[in-house]
Amino acid sequence: MLPDGLDFVLEAPCSTWRETASLRKRRPVPIIMDELAVLDGDIARIIGEDSADGIGLKVSKAGGLTRGRLHRDI
Repeated sequence: MLPDGLDFVLEAPCSTWRETASLRKRRPVPIIMDELAVLDGDIARIIGEDSADGIGLKVSKAGGLTRGRLHRDI
């Protein structure tokens, strides 16, 4: 139901991977994964499946600076 031509990004628009991937395929609106990107494998999956245009990285969510840097580097 999103109109075309809007200049914005959807951050964590869905509660599951499946819903997010489905939305990404159907709409050209950029998507930022947030709450679904917690573990190293989650970030690798987002990249591998091209599930989002970006990832909202948070140090506290990653478990500290070292893990946060690792997620950034991935």
